[in-house]
Amino acid sequence: MDLSVSQYVVIAGLVCDVIGCVLVAFEVINRFKGQVVEQSQKLEDLDFSRPVLTSEYRKWERRKHIVMAIGLFFLVGGFTLQGIGTAIQ
Repeated sequence: MDLSVSQYVVIAGLVCDVIGCVLVAFEVINRFKGQVVEQSQKLEDLDFSRPVLTSEYRKWERRKHIVMAIGLFFLVGGFTLQGIGTAIQ
């Protein structure tokens, strides 16, 4: 089975699409398991200001955004490779 260069490019694009899809899908369904906001210990600290996110949640959210950005990079790169592979046939 002899594949042309364009077919290899299309296959590489498809592999990138699958990797990107898995990364994005994993982060979409992944839920944070912990405390999202800081809890006040004193009853008189009741105020209506914006809640403070915990450092653990901020780290988790930053990691989530990084993994999703990498996944989107793979998706865009994969679609681009598929387009290039189709164009050079």
